[in-house]
Amino acid sequence: MATSEIGDCSAEVFPFTFYDSTGKNVSGVPNDEGICIFPDANCGVDATATAAATAGGGSAAICCEAKSEYTVTGSMYMFIAFGFIFFLNAMYSYFFAKLYTESRFARTAMDAMEEKSGGPWWMQKMPTFVQKVFKMGLWVSVTVAVVSPIFMKDSVQRALVVTSRNILMSSEAFLVPYKEIFQFIEDIVSVRVNYALRRGDKSLTDQLVHAGIAGSFLTGLLAAGVATILGVIPSVLRALTNPGLSSDIALYPGCDIILAAGENQSAILSYWLVEVWSFPGAQLGMVLNGFMLGALEIPTTGWIMAISLSMTPLIWFTKVGASGSPLLLLSWAEFAAAWVYPVLSICYIISPLGSTLRENTGVSLSLSKLRKSIVNSFSPSTPNRSSRCKQSTTTQLPNDEERLAEGNGEESVKDAEESTPRNEEELAENDVAKTSDDEGELSTRDLLRDGLKVMAIDVVVQVCASLTVYLALAQDGAVAYQITALQSQLPTYGIAYAFGMAMAFKIVGPIFISLKGYKYFARLCRIFFVCAFLFIPLIVGCTVPFSNGLAFDSGANACQYAGNDECVSFFSNVFGDNATGGEYTLPFTYRVFALASSSESIFIIFRAMLLTLMDLDYMMKSTGVAVCTYIAAIVVATQVNPFAEEAIAYIVAMYIPHITLIILFLVRLEVLIRRMARGEKGTWSTGKSTKSIGSALAALA
Repeated sequence: MATSEIGDCSAEVFPFTFYDSTGKNVSGVPNDEGICIFPDANCGVDATATAAATAGGGSAAICCEAKSEYTVTGSMYMFIAFGFIFFLNAMYSYFFAKLYTESRFARTAMDAMEEKSGGPWWMQKMPTFVQKVFKMGLWVSVTVAVVSPIFMKDSVQRALVVTSRNILMSSEAFLVPYKEIFQFIEDIVSVRVNYALRRGDKSLTDQLVHAGIAGSFLTGLLAAGVATILGVIPSVLRALTNPGLSSDIALYPGCDIILAAGENQSAILSYWLVEVWSFPGAQLGMVLNGFMLGALEIPTTGWIMAISLSMTPLIWFTKVGASGSPLLLLSWAEFAAAWVYPVLSICYIISPLGSTLRENTGVSLSLSKLRKSIVNSFSPSTPNRSSRCKQSTTTQLPNDEERLAEGNGEESVKDAEESTPRNEEELAENDVAKTSDDEGELSTRDLLRDGLKVMAIDVVVQVCASLTVYLALAQDGAVAYQITALQSQLPTYGIAYAFGMAMAFKIVGPIFISLKGYKYFARLCRIFFVCAFLFIPLIVGCTVPFSNGLAFDSGANACQYAGNDECVSFFSNVFGDNATGGEYTLPFTYRVFALASSSESIFIIFRAMLLTLMDLDYMMKSTGVAVCTYIAAIVVATQVNPFAEEAIAYIVAMYIPHITLIILFLVRLEVLIRRMARGEKGTWSTGKSTKSIGSALAALA
């Protein structure tokens, strides 16, 4: 591989290929400092095609691209991580089979769940093969959730020019935690819906579903309305989406690319408005997703979710090549994904296909009920307590089940079976545990408190990352672009797979707990520990030998800045003089990529495990500790030379909270798992986590 020397600007040697307006390769010329610039390349905003691309946020490929020999990566090796998911899926099946044979309580409960989740009437008439494929819906959605961001993030990074990519990162830094603030209410409504479902109270279920739909839509409208007001104020929109514009103009005086980005507020506003008006659809989808899972329409939900998740890559990859504004296209793709799930879910519920669901739950959607729910949401009145119990089918917990709830795991199962034999039909009928409303249902205050805790944990961690992003953007666009380059590769190198594993655990883990399969839950946790830590050598092996290739592959669009003398220093700050690298350039920053990807991947998995055990108080305290470590880290990253305000320092600071939480969560998980294995009580043995399979699914999905 040839290496570019100072002053050697020939097309054959330079690591990037530059094109003129006709698409022919061009060579550069050295400026007074020996830095190569490419004035004949189609890189300036004065060129018609480039001006259109820059104004809309288009790709820099019409100007330049990195040569293929410089962009070799190890991304294909990361598909080994799919083996973790397949292995864990096999372990779920094995543990469920063992639990089924060892515990009569688990056996009857699993049989009852299988009967209730047998599928809608129309699917039961299909051939056996079709039914088997249909039942794979949930795992298909998990697969789509893993694969989609791997290809999407990398494609978005390639399609957007530097300024648009920085605008996207800045917008997400605000919008992601902003959305979290409004979403916890939908989680609470979903939990209450599923408690009503498990108690058999169809009237209350119908009321709560309508209240949840109305409430989520209203809060979504509120979130979108406030964000719209912020967006139409030019100074606020610029602060939220392009906070470093003034700094970049001062750092790179006369750079036409940066100046053009500052004049393009209308395109940014269009992206912003489309993005924020996806909020109502996303929040409405959360409530419907919780209801469908709680009603054990799991395969149907999985397929609808898979279709919804597929909308973003489907729209993006079919239109991005012909789009003059990829940033706006991305917002429309995400808008479609947010609204497809609730629309399809509502169509299914009200159509003849959903008749089984309506019969089993008592939910019959109507506009009059929604209007009533909206009116009630603004009044202090609450549902009549007696009406909630009118159709309840709750029965007394049988003696052996009471002993199971208070006993010592699997040994208690055996003792109960020997001392108080019961037939399986009776056990299956008595699936719900508690007779009184006070004991059988968490209070609204408890649910509100727990929802706020989960929201606070997620928001605080995200705010740490967002603050880091804003500091980098305000400092230097070149530094911020290095961060976007690393972030674009995170799904490919760990995070997408970790998300799939966490999603599966949040579904399967609560089922083991609700079946009192504590021994197998503990074993499953230990297997997840091993798989999580195996991410470290896998990520290191797939990234460290390919760090230069990752840098040239993910940061290639910065080459657009090498077109003239006014902008070339931006390019040099990303790749070094004449793309030769050096300290604090993008290839140098990729040295900590394995740390960032490994820490976030493991954190995602550990968070799902601890959240399944509902140890929210400990998670809150741990998050407080993580914030303290972040404050110290960000002070060092911004004040301590020689790495102060460099991308590598910001990246490390950004992931210090994740590393802190991994350590704290690991210690706590080990303590809780040992307690569970000994049959001791804990957060998992309260109504919060064992009340029902459906509620656990809805609360944690």
